[in-house]
Amino acid sequence: AELICFYHNLEVQNFKNSFITLKTTPDHTCIKPVSIEDLSYFYEINKRIFYALKEFLMKGKNFPFVFDDSIINSKSEFKRRIKNVNQGFGKMGVEGFKSYLQINYDNIFIACNNTNPKTIDRARLINYAVSAFVICFYCESSINPSQIYNMKMDDLSNYQDSIKGYKVFAIKPRAKYKAIELIISVKMLPLLKAYKEFRNWCFDLLDNKDIDNILFCLNTKLGSTNNSFEKALPYLGTSTRNYMRIVNLYLPQVEWLSPTVIRK
Repeated sequence: AELICFYHNLEVQNFKNSFITLKTTPDHTCIKPVSIEDLSYFYEINKRIFYALKEFLMKGKNFPFVFDDSIINSKSEFKRRIKNVNQGFGKMGVEGFKSYLQINYDNIFIACNNTNPKTIDRARLINYAVSAFVICFYCESSINPSQIYNMKMDDLSNYQDSIKGYKVFAIKPRAKYKAIELIISVKMLPLLKAYKEFRNWCFDLLDNKDIDNILFCLNTKLGSTNNSFEKALPYLGTSTRNYMRIVNLYLPQVEWLSPTVIRK
């Protein structure tokens, strides 16, 4: 801008103030529909993640993530290897790097064996479990994000038989708050029951239970709260994106399907 104004003898600030930002409408027509096989696979992966997290959190089952053989499970073996470290890392010297490795290794076992249900790490796992359920809901219903974010618990209590599955009536804001029909697959019903059980368990841990939304999330932002279980927050797309990053990081072989792609 400065070069243009210098060349044309213009006032720089007035020139910058004259700029406008043009917003374009996303072209959803270029999104290719996902195959039934890919959709079913994605549903199954997220369903398994939900059940694994649910069992771990509610019943103290085994840690739901399986590590490969590169993880050192023997403390004596780890001590032997750490003793052989002969160079630092980054700005850490040799001894500092050894101490760093030891602290992180100890923290892994502490986190895996900590049965306190109100830690921030478990709050994150709760958020991931809710997001896994949300993805399953996208895959097996005709719902969109704005609808599911605003659905209440009573909205999932009135089923009616349908040729395609079960009808659920919900309120859609953009439809002038009229009731609309959502079709849910029959095979989704056991998962719905499991989610309601999981939600009730989570809410028993909360200090404040003043939210009736089906979906919720806990505050796990560092520095913003000292108690992630103080209250439930409304579920937003941010929770889905946080979950997506975890899935992409630890399950890179799984192709992530966004709600837009799923509904296409």
